[in-house]
Amino acid sequence: MSDDKKHIQKKIQAKYRSIKQKYSEDKNFDKKEFTILAIIVLLIFLLDAIFPTF
Repeated sequence: MSDDKKHIQKKIQAKYRSIKQKYSEDKNFDKKEFTILAIIVLLIFLLDAIFPTF
């Protein structure tokens, strides 16, 4: 894995963690919404893996 990919992966993980933290503090947050969010983050990462220029 190139340094570029590692950097992007770290950025995505950091963003994911900050979103997770933000919503775990919100007691009204639905677990289903969080699952959808996790899938979206995963899709963004997969798209980046397929299209490195993205």
